[in-house]
Amino acid sequence: MKHITVVAACFLSFVAGALVRLPGLNAQTSNAAPKRTYYEVDYMKSKPGQDAYKLEHDTWGPIHRERLKTGQITSWAMMAPVYAGAKNYDYITVTGFHSLGEMENTNYSEMFQKLWGKEKMQAAMKQTDDTRDMLGSEIYIVIDAVEPGT
Repeated sequence: MKHITVVAACFLSFVAGALVRLPGLNAQTSNAAPKRTYYEVDYMKSKPGQDAYKLEHDTWGPIHRERLKTGQITSWAMMAPVYAGAKNYDYITVTGFHSLGEMENTNYSEMFQKLWGKEKMQAAMKQTDDTRDMLGSEIYIVIDAVEPGT
């Protein structure tokens, strides 16, 4: 009889342990991909006498804010080199994404028409071409980082 009681107690302990979820523990599956961040870095050269900051802030700023609001991007920044050595660009823009798909699947035409309107869309693109040249782009993936809470 004592043997049956021990077996029953073990069985009940196993069942109770399997049903009770401990706080702070999450099962990891092989399907769970780690959260990634990708950055697109665009290298720009302002044309003489043009205000690249005004172009990026006033013309492109609303586009980037809409992309951030809809979750298409995680961040956007315009940066000027301070101690970068001899470069042929005078500023870069850096856009953050959670996936390459988010970067590739942006419908710019629809967004431009929504925020700029059809008439301003052509004027904004001409203003962009008249203000700066895009010298190139690079894509980076974050492989390690120190962030708040880590």
